[in-house]
Amino acid sequence: MTLPGRSISADGDAGPDELVGRTARSAEWRREAWAAVGVLVSELALPVLTLGLPGDRHSVTGRVLDLWRGAGEPGHLSLRQLVDDPPTLTALAGAAVFVCENPAVVSAAADRLGPTPPADPGDAPSVASRDPH
Repeated sequence: MTLPGRSISADGDAGPDELVGRTARSAEWRREAWAAVGVLVSELALPVLTLGLPGDRHSVTGRVLDLWRGAGEPGHLSLRQLVDDPPTLTALAGAAVFVCENPAVVSAAADRLGPTPPADPGDAPSVASRDPH
């Protein structure tokens, strides 16, 4: 890839004979290449899919998280929301947060878990806040 005044090889920091498992066509490589020259591809691209995160009452993003949690629905957060209006996630302190990149698994989890009452921003989520059945 060639940008004005810069040249970036498909293998990142590796030498020309060392391919580090990425190709010039991979999305990860493209994001890294643009980021290397200070270009954010899009603050709305590649949102984070969430399920059951407690929000807060101090930000729009936090209120949206609480609404999604209460409805038992997955929701997408953009980089723009997380940077411009970050939620306070203090209710997650000490709690397990599970990461999954498969939306079908998140959908199945939403079906299984169902709605959750909004969390009290002063309390950490507990196992007792969910009905296991």
